[in-house]
Amino acid sequence: MLKGKIKDRSDRRVWAAYRDGFQLEIRHTPRAHSQSIADRAKKEEWDNAIGAYAPSIDKEKYYQLIAAEVIMDWRGLTPEVLRTLVDMESYPDAEVPYSQEDAAELLAKVQGLDVWVQTLARNLDHYEQQRRAAEIKNS
Repeated sequence: MLKGKIKDRSDRRVWAAYRDGFQLEIRHTPRAHSQSIADRAKKEEWDNAIGAYAPSIDKEKYYQLIAAEVIMDWRGLTPEVLRTLVDMESYPDAEVPYSQEDAAELLAKVQGLDVWVQTLARNLDHYEQQRRAAEIKNS
């Protein structure tokens, strides 16, 4: 009954507040796309415990893929917000514009950000809430 009727809604995007005015634009990532990202980040590593090569995730590649395919933009990443997220030797003087490279770096360094992004990207309810809010605002 459902086969062939379920839509891939990867065109949906939502702005979500992370912390202190820092917002990220997250692209809806259906289960199959999430799995594809994980598969493309796999590598084989020697595991001494089992005495054989075993699959593992190349975290750097994984974060690069999430930054390229799930995080579409951000706003509000100010020096003040950065101070609450990461420890740096020096902080920028102005808001940091979005770049895939910086997004991957934050995913790697900010505790829990990767899980938050992935959870939001897979949860269609956030996109529906934003769509309904826009409908109400425009009516």
